Amino acid sequence: MPAAAPEFDIRNGILERMTANDAVEVTVPEGVHTVCLDALVQSGVKRISIPEGVETLSRKSGGYRPGVPLERVSLPASLESIRPTAFDGHWRHLHRIDIAEGSPYRMEDGCLIDSRSGSVVFALPGRPTVRVPASATAIGDWAFNANDTVKIAIPEGVVAIGRGAFDDCRSLERISIPASVEAIGDNAFANCGKLANIEIAPGNPRFAVRDGLLVDREMGLLLRAFGPLVRVVVPDDVRAIGESAFSFQKTLVSVTVPPTVSRIGDNAFSYCTNLEELHLPERLDAYGEHLVMGCESLRELHLPAGLQRLSGMFSIGRCSSLRELALPEGLRTIDAYGLGAVCECTALERIVLPASLERIASGRAFMKNPALRAFEVHRHADLPDR
Repeated sequence: MPAAAPEFDIRNGILERMTANDAVEVTVPEGVHTVCLDALVQSGVKRISIPEGVETLSRKSGGYRPGVPLERVSLPASLESIRPTAFDGHWRHLHRIDIAEGSPYRMEDGCLIDSRSGSVVFALPGRPTVRVPASATAIGDWAFNANDTVKIAIPEGVVAIGRGAFDDCRSLERISIPASVEAIGDNAFANCGKLANIEIAPGNPRFAVRDGLLVDREMGLLLRAFGPLVRVVVPDDVRAIGESAFSFQKTLVSVTVPPTVSRIGDNAFSYCTNLEELHLPERLDAYGEHLVMGCESLRELHLPAGLQRLSGMFSIGRCSSLRELALPEGLRTIDAYGLGAVCECTALERIVLPASLERIASGRAFMKNPALRAFEVHRHADLPDR
């Protein structure tokens, strides 16, 4: 008995959801102008056809479904916009994208390129080595997200690497960046735990590699640490540490951040599972969420004395070796949203609160610390005992 026809949820011309009913091949119905592509990627679907009239491909959810067998997608000439992450490198079997004549997009050497801008929108998975086409002028946001390639060569002429361009490329070991690159976005190399070599072509005026650290010299920004690093002293000319700069560095044991650094981005040290020592500067203007998320070996954490606000979800989270946390004098506020600022630290027994503390947003600030037995609260010297 043949499978029942797919059922589509279309609202105001936007295809948001599909019930596939074990269909292998899906054709989007007429009258749709926007397709949430991930809504079509379900357990049995191998081929998707997008008809003329569709103008935008977007993404509805952030979840990954790496087990889907999607192999082939056909795109119409009417397509005007493909949003970042509409395609997903987690779809491991996708090996062909057909594009109708007259489309502003084209396929070249396994890369989906927007001919109007020269930007690589998506790269097909399953190729150990990728040479970005010489005609490309940019790597778009999340273009290689979750791609399983091992080595990537970017040609001279590419001027920009977008936000999250190589995010979650867990097999990536080596990448070469030409002298022409003028900008690299946040999280460009997040969760690239095997990345051991970033090569910057001679003559690049902005970016440099120093002892396993990719640095934006113009911004004074440390973009990414790579290679089998053990002990790192951040250079004194670095003024900020970017998002996910050290994330998933499994060999890292110690990091010393100099007093020149005033800002640390989201996920900067997340999932450095062997990190034992993190030396932060005494003055820090801002830091992001998930500062030391998943740092299982971290036994001590000394937060900067000038820190006035502890905020962000999982700022200190899943640090399973941390037994005591002394929050610094000068801290005024502890915020709480999501799962809180200090949470899921399974060995944490004691938290020291400073006399300067004025506000704790709620009990959610310290959620899911099952060993927590005591808070020690410091008092101002001029307050009488009661």
